[in-house]
Amino acid sequence: MRRVTHILTAVSAGCALIAIPLLSVPALPALALPLAGAALVCAWVALWQEKIFPAAPDVFVGGVALTALIATLITIAPDLSRNRFLSLLGGIVAYYAVLALVKTRRDVTRASIGIALIAGGIAFVGFFIADWTQAVIFPITRPFYDALPHFSLAVPGSGVPRVSEFASPRLIGGFLAVLLPVCAAAAFDGRKKRGFFVALAAGVTLVMLLTQTILAWGAAALALAVFVALARRSRRVTRRAGMALAAGAAAISLIALLPGARALGDAAIDLSNRVFAHTDMLRLAAQITRDAPIISNGLNTFPVVVTCFYPHPAGRDISFYPHAHNAFAQAAVDGGLIGMACAIGLVVCMAALPLAAARREPDAAWRVTLAGLGCAVIAYIGFNIFDGLVLGNKLIAVVWAVFALGQRGATLAGDGATRPSGRFTRWLAILFLAGALALLAYAALSGALAQNMALVQCRASGVCACN
Repeated sequence: MRRVTHILTAVSAGCALIAIPLLSVPALPALALPLAGAALVCAWVALWQEKIFPAAPDVFVGGVALTALIATLITIAPDLSRNRFLSLLGGIVAYYAVLALVKTRRDVTRASIGIALIAGGIAFVGFFIADWTQAVIFPITRPFYDALPHFSLAVPGSGVPRVSEFASPRLIGGFLAVLLPVCAAAAFDGRKKRGFFVALAAGVTLVMLLTQTILAWGAAALALAVFVALARRSRRVTRRAGMALAAGAAAISLIALLPGARALGDAAIDLSNRVFAHTDMLRLAAQITRDAPIISNGLNTFPVVVTCFYPHPAGRDISFYPHAHNAFAQAAVDGGLIGMACAIGLVVCMAALPLAAARREPDAAWRVTLAGLGCAVIAYIGFNIFDGLVLGNKLIAVVWAVFALGQRGATLAGDGATRPSGRFTRWLAILFLAGALALLAYAALSGALAQNMALVQCRASGVCACN
């Protein structure tokens, strides 16, 4: 039986390695979809043989996938929805492939180090392709950014889009903020090559600061504070992490205060404009969800819907906003109220499992690893409150891999008897299922579901007229 499990795991990993890049681009769906299906089936069978599948988090993963599939099938913008769904499927494939592949604490630790190296790669590539002209908030830093294009690809005529999902400093900062706790865990867990991982974490932090994404700074600071609190029994970790936080706070303070009151005022005005713009997006998301609460208008259709059916009262052009600037509001726009509940339940489970395991873990090095994985999810939640690294983003497979490592780490904590479907997550899943069934029953009986479908069909023809 063990040999069969190893074969299934190897097949799942091999298919996932090929399918994930094809789904993220997306390219060759005729090849990518069968490979993704094979990877999922092999991973599910392998996990079922280990008696850790299905578990409570799988309820929310399945809910996210199902609501996204329904939203893709009934969408008013098929191209936008199909591409986003394929990227989401790539993330789910990564989640189950990693969950089946890592089986021991050593595997989890090695995979976490791999995630830290990926974060370093994102920072390195992001440094050279980012459009840094979008990043300047504090005027004192402008001369430095003016020098960056001399050795950056993001210059006129380079072929790199000025604004894209890959070249945006905001998204680069968000991803680095999410992965920074994993880098910190690799740097401070007392293993070999500590100097290399300290330098790696410092480089990731530097590029994240260069993006001047204040939301990423706040999310990373919150996650690192929780990381320090969980690892407090290790004085070395507490001291070094505290020094890193102090150095980061000092750097931010110097950037903010050296120019004087005028520059600080300019930064405050810029920040307030961003907050008000995000508030507008949240208001529109609430209106869209109110009008289509059950099955939405389709996956990833926010820019189309707001352009054609929700004009800004002040006449502002908001068509260039790709999402609601809140991942959970975006989940409601994409998949209705059930989709939003799935997204919230998923991230709560993925944060609660490793953090609870880290809290009661006696081994200092393993506790640091678990804390890093759990705090990465905290950073993800914090960043997504006023921005959107949605679960179908191009690079989100890396975050899904972090989810899987955190869940697997929770099963290996303590004496190994801990299961991801603990009391809290089990009750959370039960409440979600009961609420979802009640909502669907009410919608069907009251006619709300039929009204929602009629609205979507009407808007599908309206989008054609709008375009």
